[in-house]
Amino acid sequence: MVISGIYKIINIETKDFYVGSSKNILKRWWKHKYELNKNIHHSIILQRAWNKYGSKSFKFEIIEECDPNILLIKEQLYLDDNPTYNVGKIACGGDNLTNNPNRDNIIKNMSKIMIQRFKNMSDDEKKSYSDSLKGENNPNYNNNWSDDMKKEQSSKLKKYFETHTNYISGKTFDEFFGEEKANDIKKKISDAASKRVGEKNSFYGKKHSNETKDKISKIKKGTYNGSQNLPFSIDGVEYTSLGEASKKLEIPIPTIRWRIKSNNIKFINYKYII
Repeated sequence: MVISGIYKIINIETKDFYVGSSKNILKRWWKHKYELNKNIHHSIILQRAWNKYGSKSFKFEIIEECDPNILLIKEQLYLDDNPTYNVGKIACGGDNLTNNPNRDNIIKNMSKIMIQRFKNMSDDEKKSYSDSLKGENNPNYNNNWSDDMKKEQSSKLKKYFETHTNYISGKTFDEFFGEEKANDIKKKISDAASKRVGEKNSFYGKKHSNETKDKISKIKKGTYNGSQNLPFSIDGVEYTSLGEASKKLEIPIPTIRWRIKSNNIKFINYKYII
């Protein structure tokens, strides 16, 4: 059952509380508990109290059910009472994170914590974590992105990669993951691909439109800027292009390019001839 309204997260020991609003209160409560248990909640005040007193010292309470269109108005009335655990005191949706003056720092800290936590997980823990977010357990289950949301995300990614490089760009699986794990990944990719042949392939029986073909053609034409033909040497042997070296050494072009630019001492003999 979907309930829209205002809720509280109350510390039974101290009587301090957090106020929030949601179009789906029960789903929002699940997300609060998940973030608090993972130590990544946006309200550092509530997070510290949760860590100190433990989950059993908190209760969830629906204060008022109301129409989704007046959620923020109603929430502001309760925020005016200055609840202890709310970081911001202006009802703006997203649990006061969107317009929080420390928003960027909060997001960065949450990101760092999640990355480090994931790095410290064993393979079994990573799988368990992944499985716990599949299907109906995923907070975004059945929440389809609108066309505007897709365009916005696409625009953000394009802007990001104007100044950033993908962390695995130009590297082979072996170089990035190590031989053993790379072989395992390749096998999984191969097994998955083998199950998507013929009619099982999502593109089966379809063709690119002329518009799509033109786009692909323009993208490919626009990638060449002459740098591919900068002369370079590998172990003292000179090559006029990456393609030439790739054919002779049977090494992928991206791998050669990455090794030339790499600061790794193993590839010190890969260098451009200036």
